[in-house]
Amino acid sequence: MIFQLPGRLFNLGDHTTNEFTPPRIVERYCLRRWQKFSARMTQEGRFVHSHWDGNSRHILPYLKPSGLHAVEALTPEPMGDMSLKMIKQAVGDQLVVLDLIPAIFFLPSYSVEHVLEHTRRVIDMFAPKLILGISDEIPPFGEIEKVEAISELVDQICGLAT
Repeated sequence: MIFQLPGRLFNLGDHTTNEFTPPRIVERYCLRRWQKFSARMTQEGRFVHSHWDGNSRHILPYLKPSGLHAVEALTPEPMGDMSLKMIKQAVGDQLVVLDLIPAIFFLPSYSVEHVLEHTRRVIDMFAPKLILGISDEIPPFGEIEKVEAISELVDQICGLAT
C-alpha cells in the first residue's frame, strides 16, 4: 500500500488541461478522486499534487475544491492561457504552486532581464507557497545561463539557492 512507502509527497500522475480534461470531465471523473485521495493523504500526514500544464484556464476554478495540497506546472502566458493573476486567484494562499516560469522564456528570443522580471513577480506573488521551476521543461535550445541567473536572483531574494 502507498502509505507504507517512505515518501511524504506524491504526484497523482495526472496531465490536466482544458483539452484533455475540460470542466465536464473534471466534474465527472477527477474532482471526487482528488478530494478522496487528498483527504486520505492529509489524514496520513502526507501531501499530494497534480500536474496541470499548458492551457488550464477553464479548469482553474476546480483547484480549491479539489483538496489538492499543490499543483504542478501551471503554465502562465504567453505559453499557457492564463495570467499569473488568474493563477493566484485560483490557488489563493491555500495551495503550493510548482514551476510558473514558462519554458519558452529560455529561448534566445527572450532576454535574461525579461526572465528575471517574471521570476521576481512570481516570487512576490506566490512565496512562500512556491516551488519555483520551469513550466514544463527547458527547450532543447534553451539558454542554461538563464537558469543560472534565476539561481542568483533566488539567492539574492531568499538566500536559498546556494
